Amino acid sequence: MTRDELQGLFPKLADSNFSIESAMTPQYNCIAFAVGDESQWWEHGARLCYWPPGMTEGGTLDSWIRVFERHGYDLLSINSTTDN
Repeated sequence: MTRDELQGLFPKLADSNFSIESAMTPQYNCIAFAVGDESQWWEHGARLCYWPPGMTEGGTLDSWIRVFERHGYDLLSINSTTDN
């Protein structure tokens, strides 16, 4: 997807300094990319897909939050702001 196509789908991107970090392919999995493991497809309950050990629940917002927390992400409130 090109920069213009992304901005067409997500108009608020026009006001940001975003960059495209990888090409969109049938093999691309945004979760895998975000946690730094592009060697396997991350998805709960799907055949031949990876799901972190010890996490029995999947497919819910809470389960994805826990996946990201395990990989160093922090949950912020919607009103949170950052200076950097």
